[in-house]
Amino acid sequence: MTLHETLAIVIPALNEEEALARLLTEIPRDFAQWLIVVDNGSTDATAAVAQAAGAIVASEPARGYGRACASGLRTAQQ
Repeated sequence: MTLHETLAIVIPALNEEEALARLLTEIPRDFAQWLIVVDNGSTDATAAVAQAAGAIVASEPARGYGRACASGLRTAQQ
């Protein structure tokens, strides 16, 4: 088993549709097994952009960087 087969990238995001559109295309698909974007209550198209780019989208409506990171970790463990 190689590292990328057990690696998850967790990206907490709040209203980051423009930044995500660029960022997600720059991450090599074979770098990690899971690419998880945690939507932290966005009011823009953050979740839709992430999903369209092939990321797993987790929702964490309670605001906060730590809460979003913890939600991403829980998603990766499922």
